Amino acid sequence: MTPEVLAPYSRDMGSGTELRAIRALLAVVLVTAFVGEAQALSPDDVRCRSRMAKAVRKLGVTFVKQSLRCHKARMQGAVPAGTDCNLVAQMPGVDKVVRAAEKVESAAIKHCAGASAPAVLGYASCPAPCASIAITDYVSVARCLVCAAQSGGERLLTDTLGSPPAPNVLAGKCQTNIAKAFLKYADKRMKEQHGCQLREDLAPSGAECLTADPKGNIAAARAQSDAKVAKCDSASLVLLDSCSLSVPGEQGCVATAAETASDDLFAALFPSAGGTTGDGYHEIAVLQPDGSTDTMTIYAASPDAGVHGPGPYPVVIYGGGQNHLGVANCSPEALPTSSSHEADAQLLADAGNLTVFVRYRNRGPGAPGLGSIRFRDHWIFDTRGILAAAQWARTEHGSGSGDVAFLGLSMGTWSALWAASTEPALSDLQTGLSIRTVIMAAETGNHFANSRGRYDEALASSSPVSEPIGVLAATSFFADMASAAMGMTQVDAAGLAAGQPLGDLLRGYITELGMEILVANFFEAVPLGADCGVGYGNLPPACSNACLLASYEATYGSIEGFGMPSDYFLPAGLAALTYWDPPTGATDPGAGATDPALATMRAGSPVYAVAGLRAPRALSLLNEADNHYDADARALLVARLVALGASPVTAPVHTAPECQHSSYLDPALDCGVNEILAELAAAFP
Repeated sequence: MTPEVLAPYSRDMGSGTELRAIRALLAVVLVTAFVGEAQALSPDDVRCRSRMAKAVRKLGVTFVKQSLRCHKARMQGAVPAGTDCNLVAQMPGVDKVVRAAEKVESAAIKHCAGASAPAVLGYASCPAPCASIAITDYVSVARCLVCAAQSGGERLLTDTLGSPPAPNVLAGKCQTNIAKAFLKYADKRMKEQHGCQLREDLAPSGAECLTADPKGNIAAARAQSDAKVAKCDSASLVLLDSCSLSVPGEQGCVATAAETASDDLFAALFPSAGGTTGDGYHEIAVLQPDGSTDTMTIYAASPDAGVHGPGPYPVVIYGGGQNHLGVANCSPEALPTSSSHEADAQLLADAGNLTVFVRYRNRGPGAPGLGSIRFRDHWIFDTRGILAAAQWARTEHGSGSGDVAFLGLSMGTWSALWAASTEPALSDLQTGLSIRTVIMAAETGNHFANSRGRYDEALASSSPVSEPIGVLAATSFFADMASAAMGMTQVDAAGLAAGQPLGDLLRGYITELGMEILVANFFEAVPLGADCGVGYGNLPPACSNACLLASYEATYGSIEGFGMPSDYFLPAGLAALTYWDPPTGATDPGAGATDPALATMRAGSPVYAVAGLRAPRALSLLNEADNHYDADARALLVARLVALGASPVTAPVHTAPECQHSSYLDPALDCGVNEILAELAAAFP
């Protein structure tokens, strides 16, 4: 039977249930029941697993190669610009993908006839959107793997390669380099993992095949991947709408995607002990102080029970940051998945911690869509979500305990420190938790330092798009702060009009032109004439830098005529953005600040406003090559933690140039991950 080609994935397709289990290329989470000590498999079982693994790996390679060929042709104008080359059904080489899929079934038929029942090897059920495939024999296992390979692959390629406006030869060359970098690294990693596991199946030696690299072949492939991505530049990355705007950032996220893809495929093909039914993506309800309820997405990863025992495990609640692309709800129809954060969570889980990554209150099918925003406040609303995730891990996951550490990266440092505080508005969700440590990396919980840093960075950049994007981001920041000051859990576009309380408050800081671009880019649909790429969906322009720029130019003309910050902000707004100035002593406006913006920024900054700390210890990480580095802000945070009674307060600084904003949890770099794991080990003895 020819494997079915699924309906194409698009950013506005389907429901959250349909997309919930799609994690990355060739990723499928088969619910397993296989436990026990490592032992040699029968020759028939070894043959079955290894031959299916080889066929699925070839399917993945074929999938990416045909997508790459389609993208190259599209960017050169050889196929219609409306073609979505991330979707199998639209690839000119679809027949080759189908034939590769057929070979997975053929491998199952030919090599698994004498194998143990699928459940014996851990294959029990197939996840959404392939859950209708009942696992009854190895042909059904093969169909499940093919189905998930396609659905996961389409999602990953959509997120990584996108569908930028075409034709565009410059962007096309960069896109080709990114695809080749991903393909070469993922394929080499899979070959090494699968070869190692074949040897273990035949004669167990205790090797950890998921991460083993005895000959350095995987490390060499990573270096080759980085070199390939380095052929891009920031100008082409902006046009591509890929996962980062900088070459180092793109290198990191492409490598992470390849690692997650290969690791997830490994887990699917070679099920083993570990994990609980609570792992994966979930939606949780978060009660807010005004009685409203937020729906938030979380992702849970458990330790390997074969290594760390059955639990209960200590819990790490991990909150990430936010930039302007994370303000609006850019995934209103599907759970907001993230392969890089899944990899981070698994890294922490592998150290023995049940890890829950929190996607916050403004994303996913439980949040409002176009026209309304449930702003993150980096304060009470966000932190109650962090604490609700800790309670979920303790009471609902199935293997979590009340021993908790809060880890915040970038703007996640705000909610992490608030979660470990004695703030009365949070105490009901701290019941039953033993908070052991708070870890803050890549920021300092300080709105003044962060705003000044981002403002100066935008003005200093040589890129013609940095200042416009910085201005757009700052307008949303003022809306965030103003809505927090007014206790608003949700903001509609109508509430920003003149004569409305929120609209009038903002007009004390933002000009009418600034208000216009705030509404147009964060609350309204893409304007006519703006090409945001195939499958962009019913989203505001602020879900993509390329779309932001295209929308601006469709409305106002060339970005070269964007103007100055003073065209968009009144003097009070510029004063708030640039308040932080340690050389002149401007580091704290005081609790009695009368300016509403300064007062709200201070009240929401835990480095000033936290009155007490429940965590007995703390770790602060801020590296010199991080574009958020501010020595004065770091010193203020450390001094505040000490004053609140934390001991020890560890505050190392890495000086290596590769230790940038996204590097703290990178296992391949010594940029903070070792200190984070050491802090968790000390907090959970």
